[in-house]
Amino acid sequence: MRALSMGRVAAMVLACAATGPAWAQATPWRATPEQVAADPAAVWAKVLATGELEVMYKQYDALDLVSYSRDGVEPEQCREHLAALREATALAPVSIAMRRASMLCAEAVGDSAAADREMAALGALVRHVMKDAGEGMWAKPIRSLGLVDVYGLMAVLGYDFRYEYYAQLEPDGTMPMWVAAWDPEGKVERHLSFDVVEALASITGEPRFRQWPSLRHEV
Repeated sequence: MRALSMGRVAAMVLACAATGPAWAQATPWRATPEQVAADPAAVWAKVLATGELEVMYKQYDALDLVSYSRDGVEPEQCREHLAALREATALAPVSIAMRRASMLCAEAVGDSAAADREMAALGALVRHVMKDAGEGMWAKPIRSLGLVDVYGLMAVLGYDFRYEYYAQLEPDGTMPMWVAAWDPEGKVERHLSFDVVEALASITGEPRFRQWPSLRHEV
């Protein structure tokens, strides 16, 4: 079986975005904060089964609209772009960065009810991805939709990011990225591994090709 290069995958994705791939959902699936808070595992399963790269990854652009960073968001930009951010978060419902941005923007504009809903969803997502996490070379990687969500999780946990690295020279089904972060409460440097390969391979291209080992290897 020939390996699929990311160039070929990207070309296929871009072409599909322009012409509408046969497998694309007519109406992209959305999830409410309440759905995420109630069952984050089910929302993650839905994303991995039906998510589409060209839909989900363009939602991250909404973070720029509100100047999202570890330090927070810009209140004035939140007032202007809150609706767009909420729509983007609904379309990429397992993104920790977008959940955090939606919560911070709701707080910034004084919508305490929306902030509480987003806080509940964010908390459920964090607990879900962290439930099997540990430290050491045999720890199970923390599932993540994108790298910005890795840094978003560090902010939620209150850890200070220090550096990142790969412990493998070659992929072996996955390719975990390790993050070294300072835990100011525990007064210790923690090393946590993250996996974005599973999510990327699952939402890339035509569904019948998504579990090909060659695709995962290239991702």
